[in-house]
Formats: sequence, C-alpha cells, structure tokens
Amino acid sequence: MSGSSSADRIERYVQDVMTEAEKADFMEELERDEALQNELHYYQQLQQSMRWNRQLEQLDRRLEEEGFFAQSEQLPRPRSYRWWWAAAAALALLIAGMLWWQSTRSPNWDSLATVEIKDIDLEAARIRGTRPLDTRSDLSGALAAIAAEDYSAAESYLQAIPAGDSTYARARLLLACSALAVEDYPRAGAYAREAYAASTQPLDRQKAEWLQLKASVGAKRPDRTLLDKIASDKKHRFSADALRLKTQLP
Repeated sequence: MSGSSSADRIERYVQDVMTEAEKADFMEELERDEALQNELHYYQQLQQSMRWNRQLEQLDRRLEEEGFFAQSEQLPRPRSYRWWWAAAAALALLIAGMLWWQSTRSPNWDSLATVEIKDIDLEAARIRGTRPLDTRSDLSGALAAIAAEDYSAAESYLQAIPAGDSTYARARLLLACSALAVEDYPRAGAYAREAYAASTQPLDRQKAEWLQLKASVGAKRPDRTLLDKIASDKKHRFSADALRLKTQLP
C-alpha cells in the first residue's frame, strides 16, 4: 500500500467516513501491519498538536483584544510572531511525540474501558438527557435513572428484577454499563458474566463479552484471550472495536 493511499485511508478512518466494508478491511490490515499502526498513532497525535496550535492562536487573539500586550512595558511585544508560532508548533509536536511514547507504556485505562450506551441498549441511548414518564416498572425506572445519570438509583431498580423475568438478561447488561460508568470494574465484570449466562440471544451474549472485556481493561488486567476471541470472530458485533483496542493496549 502506497504512502498516499495509507494516509487517505487513515484520514477517512479517523473522520469516521468509511463504509462498514472499508472499515472492516482497514481494521484487518491494521491488526497485522505494525507500520500502519504507527502511521495511525502519528496522525492522531499530529491532529492533537494542530488543535493545540489553534488554541494557542485563540489565546493570543484574546490577550491582544484585552490589551495584555499593550499594558506590558517590561516585556514589549515583538512586531513579528513568525518565530513564536514556529516555536509553538515545534513544542506541540514534541509534546505530541512524548504523549504517543507515553501512551504506548501507560494508557488511560479508564478511557479505554468506556462503553457507549448506544452499543448496548438503544432505548437507553435514545432517552439520554430526558426522563420517561412511565416509571412504574423496575426496567422503566432504571432507564429513567440512567437517562439522568443516576447510576445508584438505576442499580436499585435493576437489582429488583428477578432471575426468571424476561428482562433479566437486559437488566444485567444495563447493570454492567452502570458499573462501568462509575468505574466499578469488578462489579461490571460480574454483571457482564451474569448477563452472558442469562442471555439466549447471540447479540446479547456478544454485548456481555464486550462489557466483560471492558471491565478487565478498566481493572488494568485486560483479558487477552477474550480480546483475541472477539477480534478474530468477523461476525462478532464488536470485532472491529476489538481490533482497534488491540492497537491501543500496551
């Protein structure tokens, strides 16, 4: 693959404009191509450094508008700022490189353990920021609590759903999501395992596996066996996500 082709594909991947087929092909290649992994890391850090430069420019304009430079007599402002922007850009690139080097050794475990609620429960995602009117059942009460990000209340509702209930497996998935949201990884892992055991639908079992994996990542003990299992199963709902996660773990 040529350099220009890889750069184009990396940009499309980061901007999330790839088709599902393109993303699957890219993630498969990313898994086996270390050079492509390094290109992706460099591109992401370069994007970050560019955002920092824009923030520096905004700060400079704001200070100028507030008369900061005009009021400073001891440190007169030079007429040209080209040297300053060049130094700032070089510093930003240096920081980006240091962050990339550090990320390969000390990842942000909590960030890597984050789960999008929309990937687990679409109804819970749709009502985020709102509050359902009907909270007479334990499940609807839990959804209302999750929408309000009151995970303690959500857990109380969900724990009340008995094992024989038709919504029990779904309740366990939501319990795992709530525990992850408050970074309680041991409980998240336990709920995910319970959800897997109670699920009869393949998709629900895949969700439970993903939650279990994320809980192990949050605990800084990623389950490599489960990660490889999910990543290698092309029919798994989270296969592409697992391939991406493999490139982010040390």
